[in-house]
Amino acid sequence: MRVREYEKFVKDFWTSRRVEDESNELRQKFIMTVGLGGEVGEVLELLKKDVRDGKLDVDDLALELGDVLYYLVKIADSHGLRLKDLMERNKAKLEHRRKYGKAAKEGNFKSKKELREPFAANAFSFGNYRATPDPA
Repeated sequence: MRVREYEKFVKDFWTSRRVEDESNELRQKFIMTVGLGGEVGEVLELLKKDVRDGKLDVDDLALELGDVLYYLVKIADSHGLRLKDLMERNKAKLEHRRKYGKAAKEGNFKSKKELREPFAANAFSFGNYRATPDPA
């Protein structure tokens, strides 16, 4: 499945599950963020049991990570962000940190603005790296 196909699925699925009173934006944000937190908690619980008991059901982990992805995609979509852009942006940030051999805090861009501005133009570039969103 392609990233755009999954994003469309999430958007359609979310809309099909919505009830009339969920049109309130604050309620939507609450459901998305608490949903994400709950699913991350499920992943943490599985990993805790792996450390504690030495047992990990990888199929369960895959299902829970899929639920995390669902909410992540929904939150991104609700703010006009695409998963592909997030992946490319994160990759550029991490490559920047690796290139300069800095610890996470020290390796941050001088300002978050460096990572934000290119998305306002619907494209991202960092040094020689440039990515544009898939056509709709």
